[in-house]
Amino acid sequence: MKKIKRPLVVAAIGYIIGIILGLYLKTNMALLYFIIAVIAIYFLMTPRKVKKLNIYSPRRYIRYFKILITKSTLFLFMIFLFISYLIIQIKEKEYDDVYEMEGNVKAQGIIVSEKIKKDYYNRYIIKVENLKFYLQVDENENLEYGDYVEVNAEYVKPEPQENYGGYSYQNYLKSQNIYGTLKVKNINVLAHEKANKIFMIANTIKNKAKENVYKIFKSDEAEMINGLILGDTSNLSDKIKEDFQIVSISHILAISGTHITYIITGATIFLNKFLGRKKSKYIIILILIFYMLITGNSPSILRAIICGIVLITAKLLYRKNDTWTSMALSLLLILIYNPYLISNAGLQLSYFGALGIIIFLDKIHLPSKKKKLKESKIISGIKNIVSITIAAQIFIMPLIIYHFNTFSVYFLISNFFAGLVSEPLIILGFTTILISFISIHLASLIAIPVKWGIEYLILVSKMSNLPLAKIYVPTPKISHVLIYLLIPIIIKFLYEVYSLKKDTNTKRRIRNMIALYKYKYFTKMRLLTVIILIAVIFTFKIIPNRLKIHFVDVDQGDCTFIVTPRNKTVLVDRWRK
Repeated sequence: MKKIKRPLVVAAIGYIIGIILGLYLKTNMALLYFIIAVIAIYFLMTPRKVKKLNIYSPRRYIRYFKILITKSTLFLFMIFLFISYLIIQIKEKEYDDVYEMEGNVKAQGIIVSEKIKKDYYNRYIIKVENLKFYLQVDENENLEYGDYVEVNAEYVKPEPQENYGGYSYQNYLKSQNIYGTLKVKNINVLAHEKANKIFMIANTIKNKAKENVYKIFKSDEAEMINGLILGDTSNLSDKIKEDFQIVSISHILAISGTHITYIITGATIFLNKFLGRKKSKYIIILILIFYMLITGNSPSILRAIICGIVLITAKLLYRKNDTWTSMALSLLLILIYNPYLISNAGLQLSYFGALGIIIFLDKIHLPSKKKKLKESKIISGIKNIVSITIAAQIFIMPLIIYHFNTFSVYFLISNFFAGLVSEPLIILGFTTILISFISIHLASLIAIPVKWGIEYLILVSKMSNLPLAKIYVPTPKISHVLIYLLIPIIIKFLYEVYSLKKDTNTKRRIRNMIALYKYKYFTKMRLLTVIILIAVIFTFKIIPNRLKIHFVDVDQGDCTFIVTPRNKTVLVDRWRK
Protein backbone atom coordinates (compact mmCIF):
# COMPACT_ATOMS: atom_id res chain seq x y z
CA MET A 1 0.00 0.00 0.00
CA LYS A 2 1.38 3.39 -1.01
CA LYS A 3 2.47 5.62 1.86
CA ILE A 4 0.01 8.45 2.62
CA LYS A 5 1.36 11.97 2.54
CA ARG A 6 0.12 13.89 5.61
CA PRO A 7 -2.19 11.13 6.95
CA LEU A 8 -3.45 13.36 9.79
CA VAL A 9 -4.81 15.84 7.23
CA VAL A 10 -6.73 13.01 5.52
CA ALA A 11 -7.99 11.74 8.90
CA ALA A 12 -9.12 15.23 9.95
CA ILE A 13 -11.02 15.78 6.68
CA GLY A 14 -12.76 12.41 7.02
CA TYR A 15 -13.62 13.11 10.66
CA ILE A 16 -15.09 16.53 9.79
CA ILE A 17 -17.23 15.14 6.96
CA GLY A 18 -18.51 12.36 9.22
CA ILE A 19 -19.58 14.95 11.81
CA ILE A 20 -21.35 17.05 9.17
CA LEU A 21 -23.18 14.01 7.79
CA GLY A 22 -24.24 12.97 11.29
CA LEU A 23 -25.39 16.42 12.36
CA TYR A 24 -27.01 17.91 9.29
CA LEU A 25 -27.62 15.42 6.50
CA LYS A 26 -28.75 12.43 8.60
CA THR A 27 -27.33 10.23 5.86
CA ASN A 28 -27.80 6.48 5.93
CA MET A 29 -24.30 4.99 6.30
CA ALA A 30 -25.03 1.96 4.11
CA LEU A 31 -26.05 4.22 1.21
CA LEU A 32 -23.08 6.49 1.86
CA TYR A 33 -20.56 3.63 1.79
CA PHE A 34 -22.14 2.20 -1.35
CA ILE A 35 -21.67 5.56 -3.13
CA ILE A 36 -18.07 5.88 -1.89
CA ALA A 37 -17.33 2.29 -2.93
CA VAL A 38 -18.68 2.89 -6.46
CA ILE A 39 -16.62 6.08 -6.81
CA ALA A 40 -13.53 4.33 -5.42
CA ILE A 41 -13.85 1.41 -7.82
CA TYR A 42 -14.32 3.78 -10.77
CA PHE A 43 -11.37 5.97 -9.75
CA LEU A 44 -8.94 3.21 -8.82
CA MET A 45 -9.74 0.62 -11.49
CA THR A 46 -9.88 2.96 -14.49
CA PRO A 47 -6.80 2.53 -16.73
CA ARG A 48 -4.33 5.39 -16.58
CA LYS A 49 -3.59 5.59 -20.33
CA VAL A 50 -5.54 8.02 -22.47
CA LYS A 51 -5.30 7.00 -26.12
CA LYS A 52 -6.70 10.13 -27.70
CA LEU A 53 -7.25 13.73 -26.72
CA ASN A 54 -10.90 14.00 -25.71
CA ILE A 55 -11.74 17.10 -23.70
CA TYR A 56 -14.99 15.54 -22.43
CA SER A 57 -13.46 12.22 -21.36
CA PRO A 58 -13.76 11.65 -17.57
CA ARG A 59 -10.59 9.57 -17.74
CA ARG A 60 -8.63 12.66 -18.68
CA TYR A 61 -9.46 14.24 -15.29
CA ILE A 62 -9.57 11.08 -13.15
CA ARG A 63 -5.82 10.64 -13.43
CA TYR A 64 -5.34 13.91 -11.54
CA PHE A 65 -7.51 12.62 -8.70
CA LYS A 66 -5.55 9.37 -8.61
CA ILE A 67 -2.47 11.33 -7.56
CA LEU A 68 -4.29 12.27 -4.34
CA ILE A 69 -6.89 9.51 -3.92
CA THR A 70 -5.07 6.22 -3.41
CA LYS A 71 -6.44 3.06 -1.82
CA SER A 72 -4.73 3.77 1.50
CA THR A 73 -5.92 7.41 1.49
CA LEU A 74 -9.50 6.39 0.79
CA PHE A 75 -9.37 3.66 3.46
CA LEU A 76 -8.08 6.08 6.14
CA PHE A 77 -10.64 8.71 5.09
CA MET A 78 -13.55 6.25 5.36
CA ILE A 79 -12.40 4.88 8.75
CA PHE A 80 -12.37 8.32 10.39
CA LEU A 81 -15.61 9.31 8.65
CA PHE A 82 -17.32 6.23 10.05
CA ILE A 83 -15.88 6.80 13.57
CA SER A 84 -17.06 10.43 13.78
CA TYR A 85 -20.48 9.52 12.37
CA LEU A 86 -20.95 6.86 15.08
CA ILE A 87 -19.77 9.25 17.81
CA ILE A 88 -22.33 11.83 16.70
CA GLN A 89 -25.11 9.23 16.72
CA ILE A 90 -24.17 8.16 20.27
CA LYS A 91 -23.93 11.77 21.49
CA GLU A 92 -27.26 12.72 19.90
CA LYS A 93 -28.94 9.76 21.63
CA GLU A 94 -27.36 10.81 24.93
CA TYR A 95 -28.63 14.39 24.60
CA ASP A 96 -32.13 13.20 23.63
CA ASP A 97 -32.27 10.95 26.70
CA VAL A 98 -31.33 13.86 29.00
CA TYR A 99 -33.83 16.20 27.32
CA GLU A 100 -36.65 13.80 28.22
CA MET A 101 -36.15 14.31 31.97
CA GLU A 102 -37.82 17.75 32.06
CA GLY A 103 -39.29 18.61 35.47
CA ASN A 104 -38.10 18.31 39.06
CA VAL A 105 -34.84 16.47 39.64
CA LYS A 106 -32.63 15.67 42.62
CA ALA A 107 -28.90 15.36 41.94
CA GLN A 108 -25.44 15.52 43.48
CA GLY A 109 -22.45 17.00 41.71
CA ILE A 110 -19.28 19.09 41.83
CA ILE A 111 -19.06 22.80 41.03
CA VAL A 112 -16.49 23.14 38.21
CA SER A 113 -16.61 26.85 37.42
CA GLU A 114 -16.42 30.24 39.03
CA LYS A 115 -19.53 32.32 39.69
CA ILE A 116 -20.97 34.26 36.76
CA LYS A 117 -23.19 37.12 37.90
CA LYS A 118 -26.44 37.63 36.02
CA ASP A 119 -29.15 40.25 36.54
CA TYR A 120 -31.24 38.28 39.03
CA TYR A 121 -29.23 35.15 39.79
CA ASN A 122 -25.78 33.58 39.91
CA ARG A 123 -24.75 30.86 37.50
CA TYR A 124 -22.24 28.04 37.90
CA ILE A 125 -21.39 24.86 36.02
CA ILE A 126 -22.07 21.64 37.90
CA LYS A 127 -20.75 18.23 36.90
CA VAL A 128 -23.21 15.44 37.71
CA GLU A 129 -21.43 12.13 37.08
CA ASN A 130 -20.05 12.76 33.54
CA LEU A 131 -22.62 15.37 32.48
CA LYS A 132 -22.33 19.15 32.84
CA PHE A 133 -25.25 21.51 33.51
CA TYR A 134 -25.69 25.19 34.17
CA LEU A 135 -26.66 25.66 37.82
CA GLN A 136 -28.89 28.69 38.39
CA VAL A 137 -29.00 29.77 42.05
CA ASP A 138 -30.26 32.75 44.03
CA GLU A 139 -28.06 35.86 43.72
CA ASN A 140 -27.32 35.67 47.47
CA GLU A 141 -26.05 32.09 47.19
CA ASN A 142 -22.25 31.84 46.86
CA LEU A 143 -20.47 28.60 46.03
CA GLU A 144 -16.78 27.76 45.57
CA TYR A 145 -14.96 25.86 42.83
CA GLY A 146 -14.81 22.20 43.88
CA ASP A 147 -17.84 22.25 46.22
CA TYR A 148 -19.74 18.95 46.29
CA VAL A 149 -23.43 19.84 46.47
CA GLU A 150 -26.85 18.23 46.53
CA VAL A 151 -29.57 20.10 44.66
CA ASN A 152 -33.33 19.97 44.36
CA ALA A 153 -33.98 21.69 41.07
CA GLU A 154 -36.11 22.06 37.98
CA TYR A 155 -34.42 20.83 34.82
CA VAL A 156 -34.93 23.18 31.84
CA LYS A 157 -34.19 21.84 28.37
CA PRO A 158 -32.40 24.36 26.11
CA GLU A 159 -34.49 25.78 23.30
CA PRO A 160 -33.74 24.56 19.77
CA GLN A 161 -33.74 26.78 16.69
CA GLU A 162 -37.33 27.80 15.97
CA ASN A 163 -36.93 29.97 12.87
CA TYR A 164 -34.79 29.51 9.78
CA GLY A 165 -31.40 31.13 10.36
CA GLY A 166 -32.32 31.82 13.98
CA TYR A 167 -30.27 31.27 17.12
CA SER A 168 -30.18 27.78 18.60
CA TYR A 169 -29.44 27.84 22.33
CA GLN A 170 -29.46 24.05 22.23
CA ASN A 171 -26.63 23.91 19.69
CA TYR A 172 -24.67 26.52 21.63
CA LEU A 173 -24.84 24.45 24.83
CA LYS A 174 -23.81 21.34 22.91
CA SER A 175 -20.68 23.17 21.77
CA GLN A 176 -19.98 23.86 25.47
CA ASN A 177 -20.63 20.21 26.50
CA ILE A 178 -23.59 21.37 28.62
CA TYR A 179 -26.87 19.46 28.75
CA GLY A 180 -29.24 22.15 30.05
CA THR A 181 -30.03 24.27 33.12
CA LEU A 182 -30.87 23.27 36.67
CA LYS A 183 -32.94 26.00 38.39
CA VAL A 184 -32.23 25.40 42.07
CA LYS A 185 -35.00 25.25 44.65
CA ASN A 186 -32.89 23.86 47.50
CA ILE A 187 -29.13 23.34 47.72
CA ASN A 188 -26.85 21.80 50.35
CA VAL A 189 -23.04 21.91 50.33
CA LEU A 190 -21.89 18.42 51.38
CA ALA A 191 -18.10 18.89 51.06
CA HIS A 192 -15.40 21.22 49.75
CA GLU A 193 -12.44 20.84 47.36
CA LYS A 194 -13.72 17.69 45.65
CA ALA A 195 -12.70 18.67 42.11
CA ASN A 196 -9.58 17.38 40.36
CA LYS A 197 -6.50 18.59 42.30
CA ILE A 198 -4.68 19.85 39.19
CA PHE A 199 -7.74 21.82 38.10
CA MET A 200 -8.09 23.17 41.64
CA ILE A 201 -4.48 24.45 41.61
CA ALA A 202 -4.94 26.00 38.16
CA ASN A 203 -8.14 27.69 39.28
CA THR A 204 -6.48 29.05 42.44
CA ILE A 205 -3.61 30.53 40.41
CA LYS A 206 -6.03 32.04 37.91
CA ASN A 207 -8.11 33.62 40.69
CA LYS A 208 -4.95 35.02 42.33
CA ALA A 209 -3.82 36.46 38.99
CA LYS A 210 -7.23 38.09 38.43
CA GLU A 211 -7.19 39.46 41.98
CA ASN A 212 -3.76 41.03 41.36
CA VAL A 213 -4.94 42.47 38.04
CA TYR A 214 -7.87 44.21 39.77
CA LYS A 215 -5.43 45.67 42.33
CA ILE A 216 -3.25 47.14 39.58
CA PHE A 217 -5.79 48.26 36.97
CA LYS A 218 -9.14 50.02 36.99
CA SER A 219 -12.20 47.82 36.45
CA ASP A 220 -12.52 48.24 32.66
CA GLU A 221 -8.77 47.91 32.15
CA ALA A 222 -8.61 44.80 34.35
CA GLU A 223 -11.36 43.12 32.36
CA MET A 224 -9.44 43.83 29.14
CA ILE A 225 -6.24 42.33 30.60
CA ASN A 226 -8.13 39.28 31.85
CA GLY A 227 -9.41 38.73 28.32
CA LEU A 228 -6.09 39.49 26.63
CA ILE A 229 -3.85 37.33 28.86
CA LEU A 230 -6.12 34.93 30.78
CA GLY A 231 -8.76 34.33 28.11
CA ASP A 232 -11.61 35.40 30.41
CA THR A 233 -13.98 37.91 28.76
CA SER A 234 -17.05 36.97 30.86
CA ASN A 235 -17.00 40.29 32.75
CA LEU A 236 -16.03 42.46 29.79
CA SER A 237 -18.74 44.99 28.97
CA ASP A 238 -21.05 44.22 26.04
CA LYS A 239 -20.29 47.66 24.55
CA ILE A 240 -16.53 46.95 24.29
CA LYS A 241 -17.19 43.48 22.86
CA GLU A 242 -19.56 44.93 20.27
CA ASP A 243 -17.14 47.72 19.27
CA PHE A 244 -14.27 45.25 18.85
CA GLN A 245 -16.49 42.94 16.80
CA ILE A 246 -17.76 45.72 14.51
CA VAL A 247 -14.25 46.84 13.53
CA SER A 248 -13.02 43.21 13.21
CA ILE A 249 -10.43 43.22 16.03
CA SER A 250 -12.16 40.74 18.36
CA HIS A 251 -9.27 38.31 17.81
CA ILE A 252 -7.09 40.53 20.00
CA LEU A 253 -9.20 39.54 23.02
CA ALA A 254 -8.67 35.82 22.30
CA ILE A 255 -5.64 33.70 23.15
CA SER A 256 -3.83 32.98 19.88
CA GLY A 257 -0.59 31.73 18.42
CA THR A 258 1.04 35.08 19.27
CA HIS A 259 0.58 34.42 23.01
CA ILE A 260 2.03 30.92 22.72
CA THR A 261 4.99 32.18 20.68
CA TYR A 262 5.91 34.64 23.43
CA ILE A 263 5.49 32.03 26.17
CA ILE A 264 7.75 29.59 24.29
CA THR A 265 10.33 32.30 23.48
CA GLY A 266 10.41 33.77 27.00
CA ALA A 267 10.52 30.40 28.74
CA THR A 268 13.23 29.14 26.37
CA ILE A 269 15.50 32.13 27.03
CA PHE A 270 15.04 31.79 30.80
CA LEU A 271 15.16 27.98 31.19
CA ASN A 272 18.03 27.27 28.78
CA LYS A 273 20.44 29.00 31.14
CA PHE A 274 19.56 26.69 34.04
CA LEU A 275 18.39 23.38 32.55
CA GLY A 276 19.83 23.15 29.07
CA ARG A 277 17.95 22.99 25.77
CA LYS A 278 16.46 19.50 25.97
CA LYS A 279 15.18 19.59 29.56
CA SER A 280 13.81 23.10 29.08
CA LYS A 281 11.63 21.86 26.19
CA TYR A 282 9.94 19.29 28.47
CA ILE A 283 9.28 22.00 31.06
CA ILE A 284 7.87 24.34 28.39
CA ILE A 285 5.40 21.64 27.29
CA LEU A 286 4.19 21.36 30.91
CA ILE A 287 3.94 25.17 31.12
CA LEU A 288 1.78 25.25 27.96
CA ILE A 289 -0.52 22.52 29.31
CA PHE A 290 -0.86 24.38 32.61
CA TYR A 291 -1.54 27.65 30.77
CA MET A 292 -4.32 25.84 28.87
CA LEU A 293 -5.87 24.75 32.19
CA ILE A 294 -5.73 28.33 33.48
CA THR A 295 -7.12 30.02 30.37
CA GLY A 296 -9.90 27.53 29.61
CA ASN A 297 -10.61 25.32 26.64
CA SER A 298 -11.84 27.65 23.91
CA PRO A 299 -11.01 26.46 20.36
CA SER A 300 -8.49 29.25 19.66
CA ILE A 301 -6.58 28.43 22.87
CA LEU A 302 -6.59 24.69 22.17
CA ARG A 303 -5.41 25.21 18.58
CA ALA A 304 -2.55 27.52 19.55
CA ILE A 305 -1.32 25.35 22.44
CA ILE A 306 -1.54 22.02 20.59
CA CYS A 307 0.35 23.50 17.63
CA GLY A 308 2.95 24.89 20.06
CA ILE A 309 3.40 21.49 21.73
CA VAL A 310 3.72 19.78 18.33
CA LEU A 311 6.41 22.31 17.34
CA ILE A 312 8.45 21.62 20.50
CA THR A 313 7.96 17.85 20.18
CA ALA A 314 9.25 17.98 16.60
CA LYS A 315 12.41 19.70 17.84
CA LEU A 316 12.83 17.08 20.58
CA LEU A 317 12.61 14.31 17.96
CA TYR A 318 14.86 16.23 15.52
CA ARG A 319 12.05 16.34 12.97
CA LYS A 320 10.89 19.20 10.80
CA ASN A 321 7.56 20.64 11.94
CA ASP A 322 4.84 20.48 9.26
CA THR A 323 2.28 23.27 9.67
CA TRP A 324 -0.51 21.38 7.89
CA THR A 325 0.01 18.29 10.05
CA SER A 326 0.06 20.24 13.33
CA MET A 327 -3.09 22.13 12.31
CA ALA A 328 -4.84 18.87 11.38
CA LEU A 329 -3.77 17.21 14.64
CA SER A 330 -5.03 20.10 16.76
CA LEU A 331 -8.37 20.17 14.91
CA LEU A 332 -8.74 16.40 15.18
CA LEU A 333 -8.09 16.43 18.95
CA ILE A 334 -10.52 19.33 19.49
CA LEU A 335 -13.31 17.59 17.55
CA ILE A 336 -12.67 14.28 19.33
CA TYR A 337 -13.03 16.20 22.61
CA ASN A 338 -16.28 17.78 21.40
CA PRO A 339 -17.54 17.20 17.82
CA TYR A 340 -20.20 19.90 18.22
CA LEU A 341 -17.47 22.55 18.13
CA ILE A 342 -17.53 22.14 14.34
CA SER A 343 -20.29 24.79 14.28
CA ASN A 344 -18.52 27.11 16.75
CA ALA A 345 -17.78 30.53 15.21
CA GLY A 346 -14.59 30.90 17.26
CA LEU A 347 -13.18 27.61 15.98
CA GLN A 348 -14.03 28.42 12.37
CA LEU A 349 -12.56 31.94 12.52
CA SER A 350 -9.43 30.68 14.28
CA TYR A 351 -8.66 27.93 11.78
CA PHE A 352 -9.71 29.75 8.61
CA GLY A 353 -7.73 32.82 9.66
CA ALA A 354 -4.66 30.62 10.19
CA LEU A 355 -5.27 28.88 6.84
CA GLY A 356 -5.51 32.24 5.09
CA ILE A 357 -2.13 33.24 6.50
CA ILE A 358 -0.53 29.88 5.59
CA ILE A 359 -1.88 29.87 2.01
CA PHE A 360 -1.69 33.52 0.98
CA LEU A 361 0.89 35.34 3.13
CA ASP A 362 3.86 34.46 0.90
CA LYS A 363 1.89 35.65 -2.16
CA ILE A 364 1.01 39.07 -0.75
CA HIS A 365 3.89 41.37 -1.56
CA LEU A 366 3.62 45.05 -0.68
CA PRO A 367 5.70 47.11 -3.16
CA SER A 368 8.76 49.06 -2.08
CA LYS A 369 9.82 52.31 -3.75
CA LYS A 370 13.48 51.77 -2.89
CA LYS A 371 14.07 48.19 -3.94
CA LYS A 372 17.86 48.37 -3.73
CA LEU A 373 17.94 49.79 -0.22
CA LYS A 374 17.32 47.65 2.82
CA GLU A 375 14.05 48.52 4.54
CA SER A 376 14.05 49.61 8.16
CA LYS A 377 12.59 47.31 10.80
CA ILE A 378 9.67 49.71 11.32
CA ILE A 379 8.67 49.70 7.63
CA SER A 380 9.13 45.93 7.46
CA GLY A 381 7.00 45.46 10.59
CA ILE A 382 4.22 47.67 9.22
CA LYS A 383 4.17 45.73 5.94
CA ASN A 384 4.07 42.48 7.90
CA ILE A 385 1.02 43.62 9.91
CA VAL A 386 -0.84 44.68 6.75
CA SER A 387 0.08 41.47 4.89
CA ILE A 388 -1.05 39.20 7.75
CA THR A 389 -4.33 41.14 8.07
CA ILE A 390 -5.10 40.84 4.35
CA ALA A 391 -4.15 37.15 4.24
CA ALA A 392 -6.33 36.28 7.26
CA GLN A 393 -9.29 38.39 6.11
CA ILE A 394 -9.42 36.63 2.71
CA PHE A 395 -10.80 33.54 4.46
CA ILE A 396 -12.53 34.88 7.56
CA MET A 397 -14.57 37.69 5.94
CA PRO A 398 -17.33 35.39 4.56
CA LEU A 399 -17.51 33.64 7.95
CA ILE A 400 -17.93 36.95 9.78
CA ILE A 401 -20.76 37.84 7.39
CA TYR A 402 -22.33 34.39 7.83
CA HIS A 403 -22.24 34.38 11.65
CA PHE A 404 -22.70 38.08 12.48
CA ASN A 405 -24.39 39.51 9.35
CA THR A 406 -22.11 42.54 9.41
CA PHE A 407 -19.27 43.90 7.33
CA SER A 408 -16.91 46.77 8.20
CA VAL A 409 -15.11 48.79 5.53
CA TYR A 410 -12.52 49.79 8.13
CA PHE A 411 -11.25 46.29 8.95
CA LEU A 412 -7.85 46.86 7.31
CA ILE A 413 -7.30 50.23 9.02
CA SER A 414 -8.48 49.00 12.44
CA ASN A 415 -6.35 45.85 12.28
CA PHE A 416 -3.33 47.88 11.21
CA PHE A 417 -3.58 50.33 14.12
CA ALA A 418 -4.46 47.57 16.63
CA GLY A 419 -1.57 45.44 15.36
CA LEU A 420 0.92 48.23 16.19
CA VAL A 421 0.38 47.73 19.94
CA SER A 422 -1.01 44.20 20.33
CA GLU A 423 2.38 42.43 20.47
CA PRO A 424 4.09 44.73 23.02
CA LEU A 425 0.82 44.81 24.99
CA ILE A 426 0.79 41.01 25.25
CA ILE A 427 4.46 40.90 26.36
CA LEU A 428 4.00 43.63 28.98
CA GLY A 429 0.69 42.11 30.11
CA PHE A 430 2.34 38.74 30.73
CA THR A 431 5.22 40.45 32.55
CA THR A 432 2.84 42.50 34.73
CA ILE A 433 0.89 39.42 35.86
CA LEU A 434 4.03 37.37 36.56
CA ILE A 435 5.68 40.20 38.53
CA SER A 436 2.43 40.78 40.49
CA PHE A 437 2.97 37.44 42.26
CA ILE A 438 6.24 38.89 43.62
CA SER A 439 5.46 42.60 44.07
CA ILE A 440 2.28 44.55 43.34
CA HIS A 441 4.15 47.88 43.44
CA LEU A 442 6.73 46.78 40.85
CA ALA A 443 3.97 45.31 38.66
CA SER A 444 2.10 48.65 38.88
CA LEU A 445 5.11 50.42 37.36
CA ILE A 446 5.31 47.96 34.47
CA ALA A 447 1.54 48.32 34.01
CA ILE A 448 1.74 52.05 33.13
CA PRO A 449 2.45 51.47 29.39
CA VAL A 450 -0.08 48.60 29.48
CA LYS A 451 -2.76 51.09 30.53
CA TRP A 452 -1.78 53.37 27.63
CA GLY A 453 -2.03 50.39 25.25
CA ILE A 454 -5.50 49.50 26.52
CA GLU A 455 -6.72 53.08 26.14
CA TYR A 456 -5.28 53.09 22.62
CA LEU A 457 -7.12 49.85 21.68
CA ILE A 458 -10.39 51.21 23.06
CA LEU A 459 -9.83 54.36 20.98
CA VAL A 460 -9.28 52.21 17.85
CA SER A 461 -12.49 50.30 18.61
CA LYS A 462 -14.37 53.64 18.57
CA MET A 463 -14.09 53.49 14.79
CA SER A 464 -17.32 51.50 15.18
CA ASN A 465 -19.09 54.88 15.49
CA LEU A 466 -17.93 56.03 12.04
CA PRO A 467 -20.30 55.91 9.03
CA LEU A 468 -20.40 52.53 7.25
CA ALA A 469 -18.57 50.87 10.16
CA LYS A 470 -21.39 48.37 10.49
CA ILE A 471 -22.99 47.34 7.21
CA TYR A 472 -25.72 44.72 7.66
CA VAL A 473 -25.55 41.84 5.19
CA PRO A 474 -28.11 39.01 4.71
CA THR A 475 -26.95 35.58 5.81
CA PRO A 476 -25.37 33.89 2.77
CA LYS A 477 -26.01 30.24 1.98
CA ILE A 478 -23.35 27.69 2.92
CA SER A 479 -22.84 26.96 -0.77
CA HIS A 480 -22.10 30.65 -1.42
CA VAL A 481 -19.53 30.72 1.40
CA LEU A 482 -17.82 27.60 0.02
CA ILE A 483 -17.71 29.06 -3.50
CA TYR A 484 -16.21 32.27 -2.12
CA LEU A 485 -13.53 30.27 -0.25
CA LEU A 486 -12.69 28.29 -3.40
CA ILE A 487 -12.28 31.34 -5.65
CA PRO A 488 -9.08 32.76 -4.01
CA ILE A 489 -7.58 29.23 -3.86
CA ILE A 490 -8.21 28.76 -7.61
CA ILE A 491 -6.79 32.22 -8.36
CA LYS A 492 -3.65 31.44 -6.32
CA PHE A 493 -3.27 28.08 -8.08
CA LEU A 494 -3.57 29.66 -11.53
CA TYR A 495 -1.10 32.35 -10.49
CA GLU A 496 1.41 29.65 -9.57
CA VAL A 497 0.75 27.79 -12.81
CA TYR A 498 1.49 30.84 -14.98
CA SER A 499 3.89 32.93 -12.89
CA LEU A 500 6.29 30.76 -10.89
CA LYS A 501 9.65 29.96 -12.43
CA LYS A 502 9.69 26.32 -11.30
CA ASP A 503 7.84 24.32 -13.96
CA THR A 504 6.32 20.82 -13.70
CA ASN A 505 4.51 18.43 -16.01
CA THR A 506 1.25 19.04 -14.14
CA LYS A 507 1.49 22.80 -14.58
CA ARG A 508 2.24 22.41 -18.29
CA ARG A 509 -0.79 20.12 -18.71
CA ILE A 510 -3.06 22.62 -16.97
CA ARG A 511 -1.79 25.50 -19.12
CA ASN A 512 -2.32 23.44 -22.26
CA MET A 513 -5.84 22.43 -21.12
CA ILE A 514 -6.81 26.06 -20.44
CA ALA A 515 -5.36 27.10 -23.81
CA LEU A 516 -7.36 24.33 -25.50
CA TYR A 517 -10.60 25.51 -23.88
CA LYS A 518 -9.90 29.10 -24.90
CA TYR A 519 -9.05 28.08 -28.49
CA LYS A 520 -12.02 25.78 -29.06
CA TYR A 521 -14.79 27.47 -27.11
CA PHE A 522 -14.05 31.01 -25.91
CA THR A 523 -14.86 32.90 -29.13
CA LYS A 524 -17.96 30.78 -29.79
CA MET A 525 -19.17 30.99 -26.20
CA ARG A 526 -19.09 34.79 -25.91
CA LEU A 527 -22.24 35.29 -27.99
CA LEU A 528 -23.97 32.35 -26.34
CA THR A 529 -23.08 33.72 -22.87
CA VAL A 530 -24.63 37.10 -23.72
CA ILE A 531 -27.82 35.40 -24.99
CA ILE A 532 -28.07 33.22 -21.86
CA LEU A 533 -27.47 36.23 -19.59
CA ILE A 534 -30.26 38.21 -21.28
CA ALA A 535 -32.58 35.19 -21.04
CA VAL A 536 -31.84 34.75 -17.30
CA ILE A 537 -32.46 38.44 -16.57
CA PHE A 538 -35.68 38.33 -18.59
CA THR A 539 -36.80 35.19 -16.75
CA PHE A 540 -36.19 36.70 -13.29
CA LYS A 541 -37.88 39.95 -14.31
CA ILE A 542 -40.94 38.57 -16.08
CA ILE A 543 -41.67 35.18 -14.55
CA PRO A 544 -43.06 35.57 -11.02
CA ASN A 545 -41.40 33.94 -8.02
CA ARG A 546 -43.01 31.30 -5.85
CA LEU A 547 -45.35 32.23 -3.02
CA LYS A 548 -43.38 32.11 0.26
CA ILE A 549 -44.99 31.76 3.68
CA HIS A 550 -42.78 32.05 6.79
CA PHE A 551 -44.07 31.16 10.27
CA VAL A 552 -42.11 33.23 12.81
CA ASP A 553 -42.00 31.97 16.38
CA VAL A 554 -40.75 34.29 19.16
CA ASP A 555 -40.97 34.21 22.94
CA GLN A 556 -43.91 36.59 23.27
CA GLY A 557 -45.98 35.29 20.37
CA ASP A 558 -45.85 34.37 16.72
CA CYS A 559 -46.79 35.72 13.32
CA THR A 560 -46.90 34.80 9.63
CA PHE A 561 -44.76 36.60 7.04
CA ILE A 562 -45.92 36.24 3.41
CA VAL A 563 -43.93 37.13 0.29
CA THR A 564 -46.12 37.15 -2.83
CA PRO A 565 -44.91 36.08 -6.30
CA ARG A 566 -44.62 39.79 -7.17
CA ASN A 567 -42.43 40.46 -4.09
CA LYS A 568 -45.20 42.13 -2.09
CA THR A 569 -44.90 41.47 1.65
CA VAL A 570 -47.68 40.82 4.15
CA LEU A 571 -47.21 40.42 7.93
CA VAL A 572 -50.06 38.68 9.77
CA ASP A 573 -49.88 39.13 13.54
CA ARG A 574 -51.52 36.15 15.23
CA TRP A 575 -53.09 37.50 18.39
CA ARG A 576 -54.65 35.30 21.00
CA LYS A 577 -57.13 36.52 23.57
